[in-house]
Amino acid sequence: MYIKLPVIALFLLLLNITLPAQSISLFPVIENGKWGYINPQGKTVIPPQFDYALPFSEGMGRIADKNRRYGFVNTSGKVVVSPKFVYADDFTGGLARVRLGDRYGFIDKNGRFAVSPRFEYAENLREERALVKENGLYGFIDNNGKIVISPQFTEASHFHQGLAPVKAQTDDGRELWGYITKAGRYYISPRFYNIRHYSDSMAAVVTNMRGLWGFIDAKGKVIIPPQFNEVKDFQGNIAAVRRATKWGYIDKSGETVIPFKFDTADDFINGIARVNTSTSSSPYSYSYSTTRRWGYINTEGEYIIEPQFAWGAQFDRDIARVIKGTGWGYINRAGNYKIDDRIEYAYDLIEGRACVKVSGRYGYLDKTGRLAIPIRYIAAGDFNNGLAKVLRQEGAGFVLEYIDTRGKAIWQTRGTLRRIFSNGDTLYVTATPRQPSTNEYHFSGMELFREPDLNSRIITTLPYGAKVTAKDTPLTNEILLGDGLTGLWLKVEYMGRDGFVFDAYLSKLPPPPEETPEPPLLLEEYFDRVLGVIREPEPQDPHRRASDTVKLYGMGVEMRQHGSGRSAYSTFKIPYFSVQEAFVIIKNLLDFHNAQLPRGYSRTSRGRNSFAVTATRQNNRLSRLTVNYYSPSGSRVYTVWREGDNVFIRENA
Repeated sequence: MYIKLPVIALFLLLLNITLPAQSISLFPVIENGKWGYINPQGKTVIPPQFDYALPFSEGMGRIADKNRRYGFVNTSGKVVVSPKFVYADDFTGGLARVRLGDRYGFIDKNGRFAVSPRFEYAENLREERALVKENGLYGFIDNNGKIVISPQFTEASHFHQGLAPVKAQTDDGRELWGYITKAGRYYISPRFYNIRHYSDSMAAVVTNMRGLWGFIDAKGKVIIPPQFNEVKDFQGNIAAVRRATKWGYIDKSGETVIPFKFDTADDFINGIARVNTSTSSSPYSYSYSTTRRWGYINTEGEYIIEPQFAWGAQFDRDIARVIKGTGWGYINRAGNYKIDDRIEYAYDLIEGRACVKVSGRYGYLDKTGRLAIPIRYIAAGDFNNGLAKVLRQEGAGFVLEYIDTRGKAIWQTRGTLRRIFSNGDTLYVTATPRQPSTNEYHFSGMELFREPDLNSRIITTLPYGAKVTAKDTPLTNEILLGDGLTGLWLKVEYMGRDGFVFDAYLSKLPPPPEETPEPPLLLEEYFDRVLGVIREPEPQDPHRRASDTVKLYGMGVEMRQHGSGRSAYSTFKIPYFSVQEAFVIIKNLLDFHNAQLPRGYSRTSRGRNSFAVTATRQNNRLSRLTVNYYSPSGSRVYTVWREGDNVFIRENA
C-alpha cells in the first residue's frame, strides 16, 4: 500500500526536476570477501575475484590485491594491468597516474607507460596539462606524456582557465607567486605572497606579508587593495569577502555592494546567495544550529527569502532543501515552501526519486510526492544510472542491496557491515595540536600527505575542527596509532587540495570546542551546539527531569532521557559511527586530549581531574568501553557500545 505525503506532492510535481542520466557504468559489489562488478540490470559481468574494486572511469576499473597494489580491469573483465602499482588513480583524458616504488608515471589504457615512472610527484591531467615534480622543482606534461614546461618552479598549481599559479625565486632572492600560460610563458611575473586561480577575470592575491587579500584584474593590476581576512572567488560582478568576523559582498571595483553583516555568506548561484545570521558568539560554524537563521538574498542584498530556517541548502535547479521547525521540505526561488513534519531528512530529487527519512528509516518519493519506495532502509544513497545502494536490517544482520527505481532489489548480499567513510562524506578533523607526538603515526593536528605514504610530501596540517571531504573509501591496510587508535589511509579534499590522512581522527560530527569550559559540556549540550535540534522532546514537569522522551538532531542522532533526579541518565544513538569515534569525542569533550585508548584499562590525571578507561574487544575489534571521569565540579560515567551500524553512548552525570 502506498503512503501519501500530499503536503509536498504538488510542489514537487510543479518543479518536475530531474537530472540527466550519467553514462552507463559498472557497479562494484562484494561477495564472500571478493569484489566484482555488476551491470545496471544486476547481472554479474565480472565475477567477484578481486581483493578490492573501485568504480569505473573511462571504461577502466581500478582493482587492488591483498598487498594494496593497484591495477586495472576493462569492461569485459580482462585484467589489462595486473596489480603492481603502489598507487593508481582513475583514468583522466586517456591516462592514469601511477606510482611504482617512490616515483610517478602515467599509463595508457593498454597498460603501457606513456610516461615512465620518474617523477617525485605528479597530478592528474587538467586542461591537457598535468603537474609533475622532478629534482625538487615543478613543471608540466601534456596529454601525450611530453614535458611541455620543464620543471623550474618551487611550487605550482594546476591549470584553470588557461593559467596556472606558480612560485619562483625572484632576482632579489624572494620566492613569490605569478601565473603562466600553457606554453610556459609568464602571464604575470612572480610578485605576490599568495594567489588563487582566476575567476571571472579577477584573482585574489596577497601582496605583502600582512596576509590580507585583495584582487587583481586580467592584466595583473591591483584593482582592490589587500584588506580582507578571507575571500571567495568572483561570480559575475560580485564576490563574498570577510572583514574581521563579518561577511559582505563587493563588486569588481572594490565597492561594498552588500554590507558586512553576515556570519556566513556563500557565492551567488543564478542570482541567489545563501546567508545566515546568528545570536551566538561562537566562532564555530555548523550546518545546523538553533541560534542561526538561514535566508536568501539577491545581488542587491535584499532578502528574497527572510532568515527563518534552521538550515538551508544552496539553490540547485531552482529549489533548495530547508529545515523549519521540526520538518524538512523544499523551497523555490519565490520563497514558497512545503514542509512536512514527518520528514526528518530530505535529499535532492535525482533521476525521479527523492530520498527521505521518516521515523529513523529511509525511503523514496517520486516527483509527485507519492511514496514510490517504502520507508524501510537504515541507509540509502541517491540513484545513479537507475540504481541506488541501500542498507536494510534483516534480523540481527544487514542486507546491502542495489535497487531500481521501483524499489526492486536487483543485487544483494547479506552480513554484518562495518562502518566506513564513503566518497563525498563531509568529515571533521578531531585531532588537536596539543596532542603530543608519541610515534611516527601520531601528528600535531592532522597532516595531509600527498600520497598514502609517510615519506611523501606533507601538504599542510589540518587544524582541529577543519572540514574535509572524503574522495574515496579508506585503503585497506590498518595502522595502529601511538595512542591506541586504529586508522586507515583516506583520500580527502581540504580547501581545494587533495591528499591523504589517517581516518582515526576524522568524524562525521564536528568536534567539541578546543577550549573546554568548566564544567565540561554535557553530551546533550554538545549535540545542541554542533548539530542543532530538529525535534525537541515534549514538555515535561519543570520540577523533574524528562522521562523517556526523544530529542532528534541532524544526521539522525537521537537522544533519550530516562528517569529523574539522581537516577537520570541519557542515551544517544549515533548512526554510522564507531566506538573509537565516540571515545575521541568524549576525551576531547572532557579536555583529556592526551588520553590513550588501552587494550584493557588505563588512567590519566591532570591536576585534580582524572580520566579512566576500560576497553573491551571482540575478535580484536573495539566493541565497548567505559569512561569514568572525575573533577571537583562533578563526576560522570560514559558507557559506549555498538549495535549494528549504530553506536550508543550512555551518559550518567
